Amino acid sequence: MLHATACSPFLARLLKKDAALAAGGTGKSAPGLPVKRHAGILAAQHIADEAGLKRALRLLRSQVMARIIVRDLNGLADLHEVMQTTSQLAECAINTAVDYLHAWLVAAYGQPVDAEGQQQRLIVIGMASWAAASLMFVRYRSDLCLCAEGETSGQNPLATRIFLHAWPKN
Repeated sequence: MLHATACSPFLARLLKKDAALAAGGTGKSAPGLPVKRHAGILAAQHIADEAGLKRALRLLRSQVMARIIVRDLNGLADLHEVMQTTSQLAECAINTAVDYLHAWLVAAYGQPVDAEGQQQRLIVIGMASWAAASLMFVRYRSDLCLCAEGETSGQNPLATRIFLHAWPKN
């Protein structure tokens, strides 16, 4: 762990900020966390609102990134494991955020439906370099565009485009 923290200021800050993460170790000898474990970390959190969702996603990110950084910098993970782990983290975080936000917005505004009344569910399609699998592991910010047509089925129907504008922007 000392070698990794000496090589990574990000990891050093992360461990300094989170004593439980530092005390629990980062699994130097175990491979990266599988997707099921990502979901388990999130399921153990109390997510009742947007602030709780953001907190849970930050905790997941901290745990997964600390583990993969330690493994990578100590030569215990190959490039494939690093890319796969960070891609799975991105996929899990996006799917979790979509699931919670969709449920909260449906409760407030009704279910989005198309012109024929069929339920619509937001899906996220990553184009170009949205996940680590297609990046050269450089610092990169990509935006996801949300597109929809139709309206919600609630008592006060909203155009689906307005429904999507209600989604948090951060």
